[in-house]
This record gives sequence, C-alpha cells and structure tokens, in this order.
Amino acid sequence: MPITYNYSCSPNLDYQRDDNGELEKTHSKSCDFKIIDNGPHIYLKIDGKEIGLDQHDFVKNAEDLSKKPFKELVESEMIVYKKDELCLNCLSFKEECNCDDKNLVRLKELEGMMCPKCKKGKIIKTRIGIS
Repeated sequence: MPITYNYSCSPNLDYQRDDNGELEKTHSKSCDFKIIDNGPHIYLKIDGKEIGLDQHDFVKNAEDLSKKPFKELVESEMIVYKKDELCLNCLSFKEECNCDDKNLVRLKELEGMMCPKCKKGKIIKTRIGIS
C-alpha cells in the first residue's frame, strides 16, 4: 500500500549574534508553502474518459477495467499520472501551469530543496497515511 505525504516549508536553523556578540541559534519563520497529497493521481484513459485508480491496487484495477495487460496500457499511453510534477516558477502542478518556460520537478524530489516560494526554508515531507 502506498504511503501518502504532504510537503511544506520548514524553518531553517539560523545563527545570529546576541547583544554580547555571542552566537545564538534562531529559526527563520516558515512560509505558507504547502502541497497536500489527496490522490488519486493515477488515471486510466478509456472510452474517452479518465477513471481515477485506487493507489494501492492500480495495476489490477486498470487491467480489470480495460481487459489489457498493464504494460500495454502504459505503452499505449492509457495510464496517466497527474499532479506528480510541480512548476517551480508558478508553483502550480504541471497540468495547471501556463508558463512558457516550465521549471518542473517531481514531488518526491522536493524534500530537502530550498523552498521555491520564500527561498529561505527547506521543504520537508510529512507522512499523512497509507492509502
């Protein structure tokens, strides 16, 4: 069963000098950047429709619905992944991005990156459950 995650900006550990010139630890404030994973993100294109597939058994579901092997569905582009890539320029998912020069990154690659919104915090991944 796949685990689902949220991604958000986390404050960075920082250092600043106090009144006596000593270094002290501080945390920068995190911004409101957040991606909430609320699947399904895997779809089967069949009969002119896109059918959301249950994440924990999507291969079997796709094969049952289409009566075709999963490999054939992928090769014929009948399996579609959505909300899997984020544009760092506009902070929209690939499907919603209107940028001329898209700067796409897969969601699973966000963890540990500098926050694309505030450019101060780091992106952390939080487990939200098992689908």
